[in-house]
This record gives sequence, structure tokens and C-alpha cells, in this order.
Amino acid sequence: MARPRTTPGPAPAPGPPPFTVGQEVAIDALDEWMGFASLPLVFEAKPELRDLMSNGRTLHFRATDTAPETAAEWLVGLDGDTLTWSRTHGRATVAVRAPLAELLLLVYGRRTTHDARTTGSGNNSRSGNGNGGSNGIQIDGDVSLLDAWLDGVSFWLKE
Repeated sequence: MARPRTTPGPAPAPGPPPFTVGQEVAIDALDEWMGFASLPLVFEAKPELRDLMSNGRTLHFRATDTAPETAAEWLVGLDGDTLTWSRTHGRATVAVRAPLAELLLLVYGRRTTHDARTTGSGNNSRSGNGNGGSNGIQIDGDVSLLDAWLDGVSFWLKE
């Protein structure tokens, strides 16, 4: 007995195109973000951020797809009376490595730590969970500290 011929249905709709941004624009946007995130106004709007401040606490963000001379690294200090940041490499309580565009999406809340491959400690610590790191975001260290900082300093995006 011959099988009936079937006509294929319409092709599935393609997903959204990948996010692209020029390197200079992305670095400038991250510099600006770090500047906003370290303004004294942050503590006025989110006093609970003071709870994150502790001796030796730092966050490190590094782009994995840029040349070393671009210095696409940011070190955020949570160990004083104010939030600080600099474009430098350093040991950190939490280290985030990702392609530059993905770092930008993470700090602007378009990606979450659940979208990353993570190792370390904290309430959200997991190894290989989320999307398995398919977006290239790797987080090592205290993920709950990173989540609390991202939530606290991004209050202006949510209003």
C-alpha cells in the first residue's frame, strides 16, 4: 500500500536576529552604566544597597571578544562608603566574562544570570544550568551578590 503524500506546512517563523552593537558604542554604554551605577543617588533610591557594601567585595566584568588593548574590563568596588568602578582587571568576589554585546545586555537587564553558565556560591549558583551558557556569559563567584547589585543599580530602568 502506498503512503499518502503530505505537503509540508509553512516554515516556522525565524527567531529575532541576534543583537549586534559596535564595539566603541558598547564600551561607551558600559562606561556610562558604571558611572550611573556609582552615583550617590543610587543609595538614596535604593538604601538597601548599603547592605552589599563589605570589605573586599568587588565585581569584575570582562569582554571575551575584544583585543587586549581595548581594555574592555570593569572592576566595581563595593568595599567603602560609595560604589566605585574603574576600567581595570582585578580579582573579584564575582567575575563575569562574556562577549561585549552580552555584557551590555546583562547590565541593562536584557539577559539574566539565569541565562548564564555559573559556578561559585550564592542562592542562584549552578553549574551549567540556565541555557547552558549558549550566549557566552560565564559567571564565577557569588551570583546572588551580582543579582542584588544588578537589581539595585538598575532601579531607573524599572520606573
